[in-house]
This record gives sequence, structure tokens and C-alpha cells, in this order.
Amino acid sequence: SRRRRARKAGVESDGHTTADQHDYWRSKGIDPETCYYCNRPVENWETSEGDHVIPIVKGGPDTVENIVPCCPKVRGSKVRGLGNCQSSKKDKLLFTEWTPPIFRDEATLDGVNLAEADRRKAYLLDIMNRFQETETRKKG
Repeated sequence: SRRRRARKAGVESDGHTTADQHDYWRSKGIDPETCYYCNRPVENWETSEGDHVIPIVKGGPDTVENIVPCCPKVRGSKVRGLGNCQSSKKDKLLFTEWTPPIFRDEATLDGVNLAEADRRKAYLLDIMNRFQETETRKKG
């Protein structure tokens, strides 16, 4: 489970439930039924725990702020891009080789206007920037 992975990795966890996660998304204007990255429907969204923007294996926290709704197709592409995170080379893959569809020039999000795509990008970049700032403070 994600809580066990977070505990094993020694990362921050807020102990949220799936219902807490969905409530948080709704409070931020995020539809739990729609993939945040590509706008496809999320299958079984009622029980979906979402996707960690910064994966637990890369030190990302298991908190509501670090999770977005994600469809199986994008999750699969992210896992294939991330690979087995045991080696330092592959540990760098998330940010260098896997790019969310909304960040790709050729990406089109059915039913999402440009302003909404920009809002989603800003939200993801904020998560990534806050994580990098936290990591920098830990090292400094």
C-alpha cells in the first residue's frame, strides 16, 4: 500500500484517506473523475488514490498536495519512464524522460481550454518547485 511504501521510504505522510484526497481535489477545483495529466476519465475513480506527482521512491511526500487523479494509460507511461528506481541513473528518469502530457508541445487535452491547461501546469510546477526547495534546504 502507499502508506507502507511511504513509511518504508521514510517520507512525510499525512495519513489521508481516499475520501480526504477527493475532498481536497474538489476544494482545489480538481475533478477526481478526470486524469489531471491528459483529461481522460479515471476508471474506478471512487477508489482511486491518484498518482504522486513526485513519486515516493524519489522522496516525494505521501500528502494530499502531492497527488493528482491519474488514468491507467498515463500511470503506465510514467512507470515505464521511471523504470526500476534502484539505480542512480534511473532515479533521474522522472524529470528528464517522463513528461506529463500537458507539458508536451504536441499534447492536446480534449475538452480543456488553454487557460485550464495553463492552470494545471502551474499547479504541477508548484508541487515540483516546493519539493525541490525542501530538498535543497535539507542538503544546505
